[in-house]
Amino acid sequence: MEKNCLNCNSVFSTRETETKRGNGKFCSLSCSAKYYGKKTQAKPNVKCSFCGKEFHLANKRIKNSKSGFHFCCRGHKDEAQRSEHFKEMWPAHYGTGSRDYRRKALKKYGGRCQRCGYDKHIAAITVHHKDYNRKNDSISNLEILCANCHSVEHYGATGLQEVVI
Repeated sequence: MEKNCLNCNSVFSTRETETKRGNGKFCSLSCSAKYYGKKTQAKPNVKCSFCGKEFHLANKRIKNSKSGFHFCCRGHKDEAQRSEHFKEMWPAHYGTGSRDYRRKALKKYGGRCQRCGYDKHIAAITVHHKDYNRKNDSISNLEILCANCHSVEHYGATGLQEVVI
């Protein structure tokens, strides 16, 4: 279907279904923006707790902040959460070392599966809790396993069937 752009009056093609929905009025996004005018930027009402940049945040988001900190971007929020200056934002396990078992186990035992010897990709190496208690992070309770051996440990070989060709 051929139509005239409401902004520049040039002829353009659009689908009939778009016209029925109330769309298909403009030949481009830029013509749509020019026709309706630019939205005015909301005035800054908070400062980024990380960099100090002023920016606008909806009142509901300000009110619902658990920590009282506000950030202009996700990168600054992530940086702040790792920083010593924003301890109020830390999850319960931060700074306790209790979730640091992978680093400790890899340092002690290396990045090789202790059952089959696999060591090609560190991402495929996991740390297994021998007593199945994830809260017990003592080094004697940890074992380095590849993803396959870890699956066999937890799910057993009984669930696997041989494929007969």
